[in-house]
Amino acid sequence: MKRIIIALFSLLAIFQLSCNPIEEEHKQGSTIAESELNLDVYPLTEGGNKIVMINRTPMIGSHWNYGSGISVRQQDTVLVPFLGEKEIVFTGICSGGTVSTSRKVIIDKILYPIEDEWALFAGTDRNGKTWMWDYTSPDDVVWGNGGYPGNTAPAWATIKAGDMDEQDPEVGKDGVMLFDLNGAANFTKISQTGQVVERGSFQFDMTKQKLMADGTPWSIGTLTIIDGTVLKGVSPNEGGKTVHEFDILKLTEDKMVLAHVLNNGWEAWFWCFKVKK
Repeated sequence: MKRIIIALFSLLAIFQLSCNPIEEEHKQGSTIAESELNLDVYPLTEGGNKIVMINRTPMIGSHWNYGSGISVRQQDTVLVPFLGEKEIVFTGICSGGTVSTSRKVIIDKILYPIEDEWALFAGTDRNGKTWMWDYTSPDDVVWGNGGYPGNTAPAWATIKAGDMDEQDPEVGKDGVMLFDLNGAANFTKISQTGQVVERGSFQFDMTKQKLMADGTPWSIGTLTIIDGTVLKGVSPNEGGKTVHEFDILKLTEDKMVLAHVLNNGWEAWFWCFKVKK
């Protein structure tokens, strides 16, 4: 957010200098109407996920928010990982302030490669991807704690799938998490009775890794759940606080292991999930 604010004010400063003070249409210190913005926003290929964004408005700087990123170029071509109707938000910047508007595009298919993690988390179609506790038997361990960085799975407290009806009665052992890309990076937690428990969004950052003493990765990135959390997403030894950002230890087509390192620096809790078939 700080970077976005800095970018906005930097552009504002530039256009305070560049706006023509004698130009009748856009006088210094004035803004323009939304209807005066001259924008083109369209898929490079019909229904595809590569979007062209062009600001043809004279003397107006650009700030584009396309959901998975920000651009401050007058003309840019970006990859969008989301399906369905997608709103592209434009903020025009000049000496008098800002004016915002939006344009919508329809994305029917992922034609151009995106970061692998989008598909690993949420699939590539409108159905998304449904995750559940990783068990075949109720005796399989799916949640618990261990040492950091010595463990990468539950080792001390080892909670079994069969315990989840008691541990997490609102959701139950067969509750699920749905990740989908229908218009945004959506997250939905659903109880085993089919009730929606939480709706939120998710984001990941594969540059945020925790390293072992020898420099090898202990984690491969982070997953953040906004306005929600994963199944039993609490830290019991930190007062049961809700965890929103998790270290990703494993992420494949059908397996996901997450972790949360406590503030004490030597303990972690682990969550073991699989894709529901």
